[in-house]
Amino acid sequence: NHDHKYESTVAKTDDGTVQITLLISKEQIDHEEVHALEDLAKTVNYTRDIPNIDRYELNISCPNKEKISNYKEVLKEQIEVIKSEKRKTQIIYVKVSPDLNENEIDIILETLYVNKVKGITSTNTTALHDPKYITKNLVKGGASGNALYNKSLETQKKFYERNTNSSLNIIACGGIDSEERLLERIRYGASEIQIFTPLIFKGPKLIRKLRTASL
Repeated sequence: NHDHKYESTVAKTDDGTVQITLLISKEQIDHEEVHALEDLAKTVNYTRDIPNIDRYELNISCPNKEKISNYKEVLKEQIEVIKSEKRKTQIIYVKVSPDLNENEIDIILETLYVNKVKGITSTNTTALHDPKYITKNLVKGGASGNALYNKSLETQKKFYERNTNSSLNIIACGGIDSEERLLERIRYGASEIQIFTPLIFKGPKLIRKLRTASL
């Protein structure tokens, strides 16, 4: 392993399968591209036979990292590495930023189609802090929960409206803390959700409410 290696996290899905999320920062790509991609390949190779691993989520949207300038090339390289190491039954999702412009969304969608990616997670946290929720912008980092919801929803809408591939799935993520918000995200194409900040503030009972609302 190298000092500049990727980052990874593990999450369990509702049906008991497990997702692994992978991230290579822009700094790693720009300065140590070969080593970063090698580390990415090793991660997939080491984890692909863990029981119940059914998907890899490639995070290209960390707000603590410098924004990627060439989505088409960078995304293609990283997807190809994951595809070369994963098992055939394991699928790939890409986690996107809520701060994308429409041109970036189109480029990402085109790249996902060409590389037969299963879907997107919309979205990660936002680097654009809403003063309504964050009054002192003294540090960098991603805003989540209520401070993220509107931007995350708008980005999901854009992906949903611009998507021309009916087989591309959408996982909604970002401030989903009520039945109303869940149904709103389903209306714009979400077939699954991820929750983080709302779970901290509302506890496990939120999961039961959301499950009931989605039936």
